[in-house]
Amino acid sequence: MKFGKKSVGAVAAGLSLVMALSPVAAFGATAEYTVNNGVTKKLETNAGSTVSEQFAFTATPVQLNQNAANATATVATTEYGNATITTTALSAASDETETTATYGIVLPTLPHAGVYAWKVAETAGSTTGMVYDTETYTLIATVSNADDTHTTEWVSDVKLVKDGTTSTTNDASKKVTTATFTNTYTEKTNDGENKPLVVTKTVTGAQGDKTKLFDFTVNFTAPSNVPDGWTVKSITATAKPGTTVSNLTQNDDGSWTFKAADAGSVTFDNVVVGTTYKVTETESGQAGYTTTGEVKNDTVLAETGANVTVTNAKNDTVVTGLIVNNAPFIVMIGVAAAGVAAYGTAKRKLEK
Repeated sequence: MKFGKKSVGAVAAGLSLVMALSPVAAFGATAEYTVNNGVTKKLETNAGSTVSEQFAFTATPVQLNQNAANATATVATTEYGNATITTTALSAASDETETTATYGIVLPTLPHAGVYAWKVAETAGSTTGMVYDTETYTLIATVSNADDTHTTEWVSDVKLVKDGTTSTTNDASKKVTTATFTNTYTEKTNDGENKPLVVTKTVTGAQGDKTKLFDFTVNFTAPSNVPDGWTVKSITATAKPGTTVSNLTQNDDGSWTFKAADAGSVTFDNVVVGTTYKVTETESGQAGYTTTGEVKNDTVLAETGANVTVTNAKNDTVVTGLIVNNAPFIVMIGVAAAGVAAYGTAKRKLEK
């Protein structure tokens, strides 16, 4: 991670700060200093979800342990103010599962030599379904007096320490290159304007039996991000009033089975957006029906919901065998007609 000066002071070209956080450029102690890429925000969502939020962070002065044996001179928190972190809105589109942004940490005026520290934390927002990160970090900046190389006070060391520790030791396992905050966003199909999954049975064709009950199975697979306590067994199912639906049952694996005649419809709700589903019919393609509309592959349920219509079509059937079975009678009628015609012809000849 690189750190750079925002305003006045001489800069030593090419200097950067990485895991070891080596000394940085000279500057006047009264100047403003920016920790580039000091904060990384990760937003994790499920496929099918969209969200946008401008996240907020605080960096407030914190007193280091002045009594530690290896502590350097620390500065009282009353001598300096908050560091500032300016963010922009971070958005996740329906086809994204993680988005990332980085922000700088601008230090306030540092009045003299000493060790300064800030507690860096995320401010929880109010977006429903968003889980905010409660991790904290300590940003430690050391200001040294002028020396043979630097003509004024300068930031000789900057480091970020995870888990809110205020240690000033060089514990490599605690140092990080950026303060990373991860938020997880989930939503359900009954939240706000999110739509459910609706499965409907339709029978068409002159020979389609609209009273016949067809057997359905609807399978669900949970996405990677789910709210606490939610499983596919939390999904609810409701038959549309006034339609022919029976045996609506949830199985141990969270799948649902039911029977439905023409116009029968079932609504599945409380589904976490990003859950995948399949809809299959046991009698598919049987008894002379042509079946369309099944969902045989795992399909993501987005926040816009889904309407699945499974259609069984059975059109007019030509009754075969009738002409074949009457053929002997038709032949006999033909022979009789021919005989009558022959008799008439013979009779006319005799009369002449």
